[in-house]
Amino acid sequence: MVKRAAFIVVLVAFGLLAACATPAPGTGGNPAVYGTQGARMVSDSAATVQAATAAAYQQQFAATSSAQTAANATMGAMLVTRDAQDVRLRDMEIAGMATATAAANSAMATATSIALLREATDAEQEAKLVAQEAAVRATAQAQQIKQAQLENEMREFWVKATPWLTAVVVAMLVGGVFSWMMIRASHSLRAPVYTMPIEQNTMTMLKGPNGWQMLPARATTPDPVDNIVDGEFSDIPPAKWGAFSRWQHVSQVPLGAVIDGERRPLLVDRNEQPHILIAGKTGSGKTRSGMIPYILGMWASSAHVVIINGAGSDFGALRGVPNISFFPQADERELVRPLADFLDATVRELQRRDSVLARYGAGTWRDLPHQAGEDGEILIAIDEFLAIILAAGELKKGIMASRDYESQAERRMAADEVDHMVYLMWASANKIASKSRKHGIHLLLSLTDPTAQLLGKEGMALRRQSLAVAFRMGTGAGSRAFLDTSRDNYPQGSVGLPTGQFLANMDGEIRRCVSFYPSANDVQQFIQLRAPGVNYNDLPQSLSLPGGASSPALPPSVTMPQHNNGRSDADYIRGKISDCRSVTAVARVLGRERGELGENTNASGDHIAAARVALVELARGGDAEAARILAS
Repeated sequence: MVKRAAFIVVLVAFGLLAACATPAPGTGGNPAVYGTQGARMVSDSAATVQAATAAAYQQQFAATSSAQTAANATMGAMLVTRDAQDVRLRDMEIAGMATATAAANSAMATATSIALLREATDAEQEAKLVAQEAAVRATAQAQQIKQAQLENEMREFWVKATPWLTAVVVAMLVGGVFSWMMIRASHSLRAPVYTMPIEQNTMTMLKGPNGWQMLPARATTPDPVDNIVDGEFSDIPPAKWGAFSRWQHVSQVPLGAVIDGERRPLLVDRNEQPHILIAGKTGSGKTRSGMIPYILGMWASSAHVVIINGAGSDFGALRGVPNISFFPQADERELVRPLADFLDATVRELQRRDSVLARYGAGTWRDLPHQAGEDGEILIAIDEFLAIILAAGELKKGIMASRDYESQAERRMAADEVDHMVYLMWASANKIASKSRKHGIHLLLSLTDPTAQLLGKEGMALRRQSLAVAFRMGTGAGSRAFLDTSRDNYPQGSVGLPTGQFLANMDGEIRRCVSFYPSANDVQQFIQLRAPGVNYNDLPQSLSLPGGASSPALPPSVTMPQHNNGRSDADYIRGKISDCRSVTAVARVLGRERGELGENTNASGDHIAAARVALVELARGGDAEAARILAS
């Protein structure tokens, strides 16, 4: 700002000098005058310039002084501010030192508190340990005192009880000796048992007041005794074969006697249980005690029996009997294909019979009228069915090892064909079991000690559709799986059962039973006794046996009635049942009309079944008496 003022002053001075040097217009003045005036004017202007310069310097000095004063003031303020900051820094340092000191003091106090707390905790733990040790010592002392008291009490008890125990033991010994003496005395009063050798076997005889008598059927076995070594006989006598021989019913066949509880017959209704699976170990009685009685019962009901794999001596008494056909005897491996084909043909016969039932409007095969001209019921009895299934595995191994095949593909094709035959046997058996209830086709299969693994999915399905009968088996798991029972109900299944006893699953209830045990002589007598009441029933043409085997012709000594004289059973009883109140009474009328029953002879199960069919036929024709009897 001072420089700007000086510059302005110089400009003003130069303007004044110019004004002075220029004359006024119209005046022609003297040059000297002009020179004096000019010098004076220059002097004045110089004085003015000096004065202005001095003034400018004064202003500049004043401004400089002001600026210096302001700078000094600023410096003073800065110094004061710095002092204040120093004071503040010192205060902050003092505050930080105070904070650090307080933190240190707090840390020291905390550490001291922790140390004191740890010492207090240690002291408390030590006090607890001391208290626990004292409690343990007190408990041990109390137990010792209690044990000493118990020992004293037991000592006192035995001192008091010894005389009584001695008396009881002596009484038991005396009672045992007395019982043994009584048993010996009772045995001495029994009639002696003698043995007589007959054809390399031993037949037990009893000598009594009526002379020599043979003991019940179990003692008279045509097999050598060495063949029955697995298991043991029990004191429970077998089911009475005489009762079986006299049994007559439309659909029920006795399998044995129930022995868990009140002894009573075990009856199998083929309308409800048309198929039976019999399992057991070799020598357990599954063939003679299980299959033979059921075969005879079905045969006596005029069913045609087809026996497959019946090579044992147990079936010897059935050979040559009408209505009983045998597959040709062969090894199990040679039966795989014929059996598969036969069961497949049976399925086709099942389908044919279904159409026959529909054509005549009959509910079951037994309801067909005689004029239908159809064959009767069929029982397919396969001994060792599982052995035939397993023989297929041996057959496959033989095929794979054979050199008779030209290529590996041909060999695999033959092995696959064996697998297909096994599948066909299981599938056909399951179809028969599931669909043949009303078609008059029944299955009876025996299996040697089967397990769920051996039976497989198909075998277990067949078991679920059949009556399971288990003689003595080898494993509890296999027996329980076969019987479909839990561990709570017979936990070992049929394991350990005596020979001739079995378990049967009757509608989910496991029953323990004892079987019949017919000898070959018993079987022959049964056939001779029941043959007159058995209708001749040949196999249908669709079920021809392999090798041309067929049912034997009627021998001269056996007569079996056939009712093909053109008259139906309905014709026999029409108009003659007004006094009858039951189907049994109608059966007696039918038997007398046929000439098969006398006046005081009871009707057989076959007569009752035929009478029922005849009544149904009459009732459909509008016979009120027949409808009344059926409704009663």
